[in-house]
Amino acid sequence: MPSIELPVSTNFPSLPISFAVRTLIPGTFTGSGTLTRPFAGVGVDALGISWDFFTIPAGIGRDVGDPVHYEERMVQIAVEHQDLGSNSFFSEFHDFNVEGIYLMFSTALPLAIHYTIAPGVVVVFYWLLI
Repeated sequence: MPSIELPVSTNFPSLPISFAVRTLIPGTFTGSGTLTRPFAGVGVDALGISWDFFTIPAGIGRDVGDPVHYEERMVQIAVEHQDLGSNSFFSEFHDFNVEGIYLMFSTALPLAIHYTIAPGVVVVFYWLLI
């Protein structure tokens, strides 16, 4: 029987978060868009995503603490999957007003990751890999 090679994320879907390594997604991001990390027909071969704010416009309030908490939604992340009938759907979405969070996907192998960033904010994204 032939073997099928699967990405690491399907083999270890519930590894401790401390096993993750941030890997830069080249570029800076604004507005709305879609991220993929193709491998063997899979849309995103990663365990999760993280981000840092590269630019924050004046006037966005913040509460000092760990982590710094901004008074506006800075980025929204939506995780898209596809069922066996080729229907696309969002399996989860989150609004964030902090940076440096490790968002581990609740279901492995998403089709794509969608983002919406607040006006004037510039973000650097990272894949969370093993």
